[in-house]
Amino acid sequence: MRAVIFLLSAHSLLYMKRKLTAIIAVMIICMLFLPACDAVKQSSVKALTRPYIAQYECVQAKLGEEDILEKFDYIRITLADKDTMIIAYKPKKGEKKQFKCNYTFDWETKEITADISIFGCKVKEKTTVQNGSFSVVKQIGNKTFAITFKAQ
Repeated sequence: MRAVIFLLSAHSLLYMKRKLTAIIAVMIICMLFLPACDAVKQSSVKALTRPYIAQYECVQAKLGEEDILEKFDYIRITLADKDTMIIAYKPKKGEKKQFKCNYTFDWETKEITADISIFGCKVKEKTTVQNGSFSVVKQIGNKTFAITFKAQ
């Protein structure tokens, strides 16, 4: 009788060890593969599908020969989603200002076209995104206004 109980106990113990080993193996697999599903990795999906959606920091702003970027703490353009652009800037001696406008992106030409309303005037600007940056050049009076943005 004792031999039968011992054999059943040994069999149960061996079964429990195998079950515990299987559970540990499943946990290790989950620990290895579940981090691939976190929000940080999902943002890389956005980078693959809409890589141009980003925040762009002004790296150069000139009016004629004058460097006007020195007068600002920052000038930023954020492409918030597939059609909303947020333009934000803060003068060194002033308050932060920002406004929203609409834009479109052409995959073939890599052009961003923005419809901007400033003080009731509507302006439509088009520029090409190359290597994560873009520039806008406009003639203002007899001076050239040139501004360049680079993705953060």
